Amino acid sequence: MFGVSTGKEVLTKKESADLEKIDTLISSNVQIDGNIKSTGTVRLDCKVTGDVEGNGIIIGETGSVTGNIDCSRIVISGSSVTGDISCNEITISGSVKGNVLCTDKLHLKNTGVLIGDVEVGKIVIDEGALFRGVCKMTNEEDQLIPKKSVSAFTETPDEDLFSFEDDDDSQED
Repeated sequence: MFGVSTGKEVLTKKESADLEKIDTLISSNVQIDGNIKSTGTVRLDCKVTGDVEGNGIIIGETGSVTGNIDCSRIVISGSSVTGDISCNEITISGSVKGNVLCTDKLHLKNTGVLIGDVEVGKIVIDEGALFRGVCKMTNEEDQLIPKKSVSAFTETPDEDLFSFEDDDDSQED
């Protein structure tokens, strides 16, 4: 269902990005046709056609990415992304068309649009935001708790546990 990289162990090893300190700024008068790979925080106000990988990524108001994104933290502000995103934390106030794998928190702000399936640890959707897709919430505790068997419902054979019929209905008054 998700076209995003499933390398969760890679995501959890990434350092938390400081989005307040921008290491690289690529302005709106630039167009990139190719992949971007960075170890710091990158602000993209340009148009990118290609995959983006980095620690922290900010896609500014005039920016857009057509390609997959893999990072620790990402902010999509008023801009657009068409592609799958794999991250630890994401804030969307622009638009995303693609699947999102987010190991921690996804925040869809009131101006945000997300069209695609998501797998998240936590999700916050503000009033006014648009989300169209399937959400699967996961966390590390899910893997530690043993799954209960459905057999608890079948321990009493010949008995319909979901029957709402009254046995006295067969008698006429």
